[in-house]
Amino acid sequence: MIMNLIKKELLNNLLSFRFLVSSIIVVFIMIISTIVLMQDYTNKRDSYTQNLKAHFDQAAAKDNYLELMFSGIGADRPPVPLQIFYTGVEKNPNRSTMILPFFKPRFMGELNINPVFPLFPVVDTLFVISVVLSLIAFVFSYDAVCGERERGTLKLLMSYAIPRDKIILAKWTGGYVSLAIPYITGAVISTLIVLLNPRISFETQEWLAYILTVIISLVFIGVMYSVGIFVSVLSKRSSTSISILLFIWVIFVLMIPNAVPFIVDKIKPIDSYSSVMSQIKYRTGNTISDLLGETIKAFEQATGITVDQIDFSGMTQDEEDTGDEDQKQQQASAAASSSSSSSSSGGGSQAQGMPAGMDMASLESMAGEITDSDLREIQLGGCERWISKKLKKQYGVTLDQAKKMATDFGYDIDVDTLLKECESQKTKLIEMKRSGASASAIASAQSGGGTTAKPKQQTVQAKAPEPKKKDKVTMDEFWGKFMSLSDEEKGKFFDDMYSSFIMMNKRGSQISKEEEEKYARDIDSQVALTKDISRISPVSAYIYAITDLANTGIERDKHLKQYLWDYQSKFLNFLVTKFDMPDSKRVHSIFGGAFREPEFKMDDFPRFNYKQMDLAQRIRYALVDLTVLFGFAFLFFILAYVSFIKADIID
Repeated sequence: MIMNLIKKELLNNLLSFRFLVSSIIVVFIMIISTIVLMQDYTNKRDSYTQNLKAHFDQAAAKDNYLELMFSGIGADRPPVPLQIFYTGVEKNPNRSTMILPFFKPRFMGELNINPVFPLFPVVDTLFVISVVLSLIAFVFSYDAVCGERERGTLKLLMSYAIPRDKIILAKWTGGYVSLAIPYITGAVISTLIVLLNPRISFETQEWLAYILTVIISLVFIGVMYSVGIFVSVLSKRSSTSISILLFIWVIFVLMIPNAVPFIVDKIKPIDSYSSVMSQIKYRTGNTISDLLGETIKAFEQATGITVDQIDFSGMTQDEEDTGDEDQKQQQASAAASSSSSSSSSGGGSQAQGMPAGMDMASLESMAGEITDSDLREIQLGGCERWISKKLKKQYGVTLDQAKKMATDFGYDIDVDTLLKECESQKTKLIEMKRSGASASAIASAQSGGGTTAKPKQQTVQAKAPEPKKKDKVTMDEFWGKFMSLSDEEKGKFFDDMYSSFIMMNKRGSQISKEEEEKYARDIDSQVALTKDISRISPVSAYIYAITDLANTGIERDKHLKQYLWDYQSKFLNFLVTKFDMPDSKRVHSIFGGAFREPEFKMDDFPRFNYKQMDLAQRIRYALVDLTVLFGFAFLFFILAYVSFIKADIID
């Protein structure tokens, strides 16, 4: 009896116009999407293979390990075979990155992507099932019960004393098979297209994963059809049923998957990635400052000349860039000084020979007002260089020139006090930033609110000339002193420098890793909450399960990111090993023989060889969503079954 009922339902559906139209739509879209995405996959795979070799060849073409460290090595996003059917996160155009010893690598967007592509969703098998077939399931089921009730055929059928459970089982089975036929037909044809393509070859686990996705898709189709049967049983009119089902379809397919991420972002907000990068730069700023200090110390030890003895005047980049403007300022200052001198009788407000407005009080005020950009410049170049630059801009003289004028004419310009004030303000601001002080407190300190400098008399008072300090040496003299060192002494200097640089890279990489991992944990927490809430829609659970099984889901992105980080560590360890070679193995000279490296070879260089997640691992990631999806299948089938058994069918 039940088989006859199933045949009746099946024939009614197969001979209907909606079955013909639905079958053409589903099969046609699946075939076209497979052909298009198959070509896209082969292009990405060929590009990945070519770039893999090109990146290594570019790295191998370097002259030495130092150049390799600074230039890094490129890496590309490996394509996934099943993206032919389920694109998932592989629709992301970010496919290239650089592996460097410092910041953690991230994929950067392709520059040549067609700007039209992001405007439209990728039409793949996943789209066909989750959007198209879910809607067709409602089209097939909306009048399965209420339609026959309206026509009176259900009353006639039940007059034969056929048990209700057999009627509902027959209706569900006949309708479900009618839906499964176009999907299975499209899946078989798509599979044959892939098999007949000589450029594509799936491994065994990829075929097993694909078979699992087909089974899960059939379960999802059953879920949506059960929802339709359930609503059809509860509705007395077909128009009411289709209206309710369209509303449910919008909620399940469009609203929940798209709205939940925005809701979660409000419930559980996280910092933007730009703020993470700012934190990394701030924390690594001290590391760079330490490296600069180590460099200066190494030069001083090698040459016996301290940095205070070097005359940097006339060769800073700022002076080169603003030479004409500085000359005008100097001329204006000289004119102002001359005017002041000629109008004074020895007791005027401006001392003879000093620029107009320049006195100890104004200089101390300038040294105590440090902005964020000034703070970074002071960390890198020191207070003396920063004050000299400020004097050059404001008064047209350098710090050394002002010091010389004060010494020659006996004016009250205490350079040591200025430097101490600058260092004190710098230290205070750094400590405030590290302690997490408020922006208003930091701004107050930067504007001079935190300086302890006391106002001094505006008039520059003459004082007894100080004895001249040790004569300055020019940069040419300093560099000549360095170059006159023996090869052994210069080699030791470069060894120390590279050891410091490697340690800086390691510290910077560790800082970057800490901040990136903290950000990744925040992202993972937000993603987990998003998935938990959005699983109230069977469409969301289905998409999560399918993309994880196909290795095109969120978990694959996390796995790939971790692989990049691990590969960066291998890259840095490779360089450390080369720089730590004993001197007996260093035969490759650079910097004119001042520094020696081992012979540049890439035989033991770690290759970028990403291994896809195995199927067992993918199933573990998809297990929760598979459980949810099977739970929906059981729940809605039972609801449809029980509601039909208890419904008042005969009005």
